[in-house]
Amino acid sequence: MPGTTLAKLPKQPLLDRRTVGPAFSTIWLIVFLVFYVLFTKGRRRESYGIIGYASLLLAIMYLFNSVDGWLHHTKTSVTFGYILVHPFAEAFGVTSTLLLLWGTFRIIWDELVDRFPSIREQRFWWFAAKFTIFVISLISIYYTALFLALAAAWVRFMSLNTINDIATKRTGFEIAKGSFNFAFTLLVLAASSLTFLWKAKKFEGRRPLNRVWTGWLGTLFLCVRSLIEFALILAVYWPQVTRRDVQLTRDIYHGLLTGLYMICMYSMAHVVSQPHDASGPDARAVEAALRKHILEKLDRETKHPDRDAESSGFETRHGRLEARRFDLVLKDVAQSLPELLQDLVKDRALVNAETERKARKYIRILENEFGQLDPKVMARQERDRNLSRSYAPSKASLQSESTRHGRHSLNNFSKSAIGLVQAPNNPDARPRIPKPQRTNHHQPFGTFRQEIQDPNLDPQHHGRSSHWHRVGDYNSPEASAIPSQFGASRTNSNAATYNGGTSRQGQTEGIPWSRRQSRRNGGSGGRNLNELP
Repeated sequence: MPGTTLAKLPKQPLLDRRTVGPAFSTIWLIVFLVFYVLFTKGRRRESYGIIGYASLLLAIMYLFNSVDGWLHHTKTSVTFGYILVHPFAEAFGVTSTLLLLWGTFRIIWDELVDRFPSIREQRFWWFAAKFTIFVISLISIYYTALFLALAAAWVRFMSLNTINDIATKRTGFEIAKGSFNFAFTLLVLAASSLTFLWKAKKFEGRRPLNRVWTGWLGTLFLCVRSLIEFALILAVYWPQVTRRDVQLTRDIYHGLLTGLYMICMYSMAHVVSQPHDASGPDARAVEAALRKHILEKLDRETKHPDRDAESSGFETRHGRLEARRFDLVLKDVAQSLPELLQDLVKDRALVNAETERKARKYIRILENEFGQLDPKVMARQERDRNLSRSYAPSKASLQSESTRHGRHSLNNFSKSAIGLVQAPNNPDARPRIPKPQRTNHHQPFGTFRQEIQDPNLDPQHHGRSSHWHRVGDYNSPEASAIPSQFGASRTNSNAATYNGGTSRQGQTEGIPWSRRQSRRNGGSGGRNLNELP
């Protein structure tokens, strides 16, 4: 009939709906009203006030959803103009989401600026958040306007083509809104993770657990909520799936995850508002001043008072005196803490009983984590590790006694054996034994070969081929039979036998085997055999 619209039709009962959805909506209505009171009660930061107003808008949205659910459950008759209520309820939900996103970033921003001192890094986070929230706001405005236009088109019962065009555009903006909401929550989660899990560990030496279990966990809940919401938006546009099919899931997950997020944010608001906040800016300033003082104290104590410091009875290392045990240093700091805080803290008005309590708490933390540090023990362990690396047995010394002749001797033995196997029936065929390679002066101490200068040659002539002779392995039986007076070393058999056979005494003490050392000594490969006793 011409001129007839849905608004002029008689009342009709709503479709029946299960009781679970309206019951959850009623529960979330009460919960978010309580959170609104908690966030706005007392003196809070502005960012936490934003979360409180978002809670109020969520409560209004759930009021609409609860009334709508109970009307469907009781099959109450309403006019067709009732469909105009849904865009307004959606507008409250969209606005609350915007406030939640921006308020969460402001909370993380208050913690981020102290741990990202670079102005360039701070500008990056601020610009990224501002740009993303601006795009989300524009998309949300268009989405809400299209939602209202679609409801009005249905009430006026315009042509189906017009209704379809509006619904298609609304769908596109809804998908864009969900994707940008999820992207913004990822940005906030990344900022909180870098702030609480990485930067705090880097600058303060530990992660603030009261921030990790409140701020970081809250951003995680918000990110999961945005992800599920985006997934449900996409699920609506699958074939044979309607908004009514996902409404119950939306009522349950949306309120539950938002409630968990509110609990975390309120806990963080309670923590940061306390005067004894262990991770607040005042506590971090005191801790930084204490760390600086302890490092300066260690630097002063380990400096040489004069050039005769080594003869004063103190062990030295790298030009410095060895420090005391770290717990003793901390004990000295704790004894003079009241006077020390007056000198360390720039603002004298901040020095009070609470500041001293924070400082003593931090000293206890340092004692628990680093109180057992002893530089003498650590230096001794480092020297032992260096000795174990320098004097570790070589690969050849781990072989059997019959083949323990050094790396090059093992190589020559293997090649000789291969030559004998290849010509077993020809007694005149001799395997070609390669010339032994020169000794690597970095070879481990276990088995090595020393090089000495032939005493029968001209001292001014230093050849590199036949003028150098190998000294046998000190683990060999010949070396072990040498009397100990010819060379004291770490082992009883650290003497060497002269392989050339031209030495008048045939024995020498353990001499440096590094060619670099021989050049440093004027070109000789060690002591001349004529100089031996």
